[in-house]
Amino acid sequence: MKTEIISNLDVDGLKQIKQSFNLGMPVVVPSETVYGLAAPYNNLDAVNNIFVVKNRPQDNPLIVHISSLEQLDKLVKVESFSKACSQLMDEFWPGPLTILFEKSELVDDLVTAGSNLVAVRMPSHPIFKQIIDFVGVPIVAPSANLSGKPSPTNASDCFEDLDGRVGIIVDGGQCDFGLESTVIKFTTDNSVKILRPGFVTEKDLSQFVDVEIDDSVLESVISSSETKVESPGMKYKHYSPAAKVEIIYDLDLKSLVLNEKEYLVCFSQLNLDLDEKVLNFKSEDELARNLFSTFRNLDRLNASKIYIEFPKENLALQNRILKATG
Repeated sequence: MKTEIISNLDVDGLKQIKQSFNLGMPVVVPSETVYGLAAPYNNLDAVNNIFVVKNRPQDNPLIVHISSLEQLDKLVKVESFSKACSQLMDEFWPGPLTILFEKSELVDDLVTAGSNLVAVRMPSHPIFKQIIDFVGVPIVAPSANLSGKPSPTNASDCFEDLDGRVGIIVDGGQCDFGLESTVIKFTTDNSVKILRPGFVTEKDLSQFVDVEIDDSVLESVISSSETKVESPGMKYKHYSPAAKVEIIYDLDLKSLVLNEKEYLVCFSQLNLDLDEKVLNFKSEDELARNLFSTFRNLDRLNASKIYIEFPKENLALQNRILKATG
């Protein structure tokens, strides 16, 4: 299969995308978080091929993306809504927040990995919204990478993983956030649990609801085949470069020796004298936005080991680093 990159999406490009879906093939689309491998939620041939293209286990649920609240009504049961839920949607949609709802009978178990809950997000990226509007139904879209690898934040990263596996990659430039969305579920009408941290933080959410963090967020991986999960990013090794990732909790440069093909990724503003083998970011947040692209760039340099400073504040960055170590 020849893979085409579409840089300027017009009506002809939208028709190509719809034709690909009709043939049961997913396409790569940009979002404000990471690039996604997309298919209409109700086109089960195309949805199933997402798992095939990515080599993704089918017990790893997908997120459904909508462009309007009218589309949400078809996906979820009305009783899933609460006043607090509506507040969160008003505040953070469109944007990088995914909410779990009790699914309607229209959502197939293939999408939810057998769960009675469906994960829904309204993306803010204009191209993604344009595609959903044109197709006319909600779209599922996990990250557009081979499963386990760092998520792609630009079209070139997608091409690197999926050349020959998909027909279309829509180039929307560099992603704004560089990490996947925050995923939450309501435990009571006014309490939520964060299943996967992202750009929307515990502090952001706590202005509206009580918040707790799922224990799995700061664990490396859940790998048991018998364990069911409600959110992507909770199960299996994720976000991992080919190089071995080793966490440094207390950065002591005096004792750190970088051998050939070993690199340090950090954010502490220290007096560094380890030349190009040190990638020093201005803050935890800057590293979070660039984590996946950094991992991919170091793979291109054939790094054998990546030492990475463990963040003290950014929960999403902590989570991605821990999942990358497996």
